[in-house]
Amino acid sequence: MATSTRTVTAYRFPKWGRPHVYSIVLEHFAIDEGFDIPLFHNVFTVLGQVFSERIEVNLQRVTFDVFYTTSASTGGPNEALLSFPDGPAWKGEFLVLRRSKIHNGYVNLRKGDRTTALAAVFDVIHDFKAHSGQCWDRL
Repeated sequence: MATSTRTVTAYRFPKWGRPHVYSIVLEHFAIDEGFDIPLFHNVFTVLGQVFSERIEVNLQRVTFDVFYTTSASTGGPNEALLSFPDGPAWKGEFLVLRRSKIHNGYVNLRKGDRTTALAAVFDVIHDFKAHSGQCWDRL
């Protein structure tokens, strides 16, 4: 059973529109050291299969969990990613949460995290492409 809920800020790359800061509700479970689980209601267009990857950014000593889908319900590539120079034609969506350095959970984004979150998303896409052997236009 969840012992509490709280809200933190994340960085969202939706299917349509621009990337933006997003408030997401977390359920906290006080088992052993405790842990947080993000509630993805209204975050992704398709909730069928959400993947995650932990990305450590060494220069800033920051760790993000990047949650993503590989495709959305309809339409072409993710507009939020295409808004960046050299943005890949990925068809899914992303949500980036900052990991806490102290406890097993998440914290609010900090100043400068937007750029680092974008780099984390590009790392996930690069890793996915390398492991799947797919071309950008099929993602």
